[in-house]
Amino acid sequence: MPQGGKALSVLSRSFRALCRPPGEEEFLRSEQGAELVEFALAFMILMNLIFGIISFCLALFSAEMVAHCAQQGARYAVARGGDHSTPCSSTVVYDCVASSSDVQNYIYTVEAGPMSKSSTTVTTTWPGTTPDCSSACTECSPTNSRGCYVEVLVSYTFQLPIPLMEKITPTFSSTSYQVIQ
Repeated sequence: MPQGGKALSVLSRSFRALCRPPGEEEFLRSEQGAELVEFALAFMILMNLIFGIISFCLALFSAEMVAHCAQQGARYAVARGGDHSTPCSSTVVYDCVASSSDVQNYIYTVEAGPMSKSSTTVTTTWPGTTPDCSSACTECSPTNSRGCYVEVLVSYTFQLPIPLMEKITPTFSSTSYQVIQ
């Protein structure tokens, strides 16, 4: 290699060294601040995991609440069977005949807790049969008389409280059958 090439190489290195801010080479080789980046990444993963666990627990609670509401709605309807003659005027009256809307109002006002009315559906039916339907069904008249079934179906559409996952809406439903006493 001719002498001029060496001089040009040394000159270009010197020029690069002059253009570089002081301490840049040490800065590029330094690991200072790497902990902050690692912490930020680990923190984001940890927070996603924690909020995922919280959302899963809320979903389990909602599923349990739906089952509880169905059971309590059926219990309300059983206690207010066909032996009474007056319609229910409030959720605390006991000597009255419960209708489907009475059971629905009871669940919404007393039992539903954090579940929103707009996401909850309550359906109450009196199929008009007795529990001996394994061999032959006995028809009840009226359908809400003693010894007959009452069926309460509660459905709830759960909204995930996680950003970007609002479209995932599992629906929980539970049906409770009880015999009017």
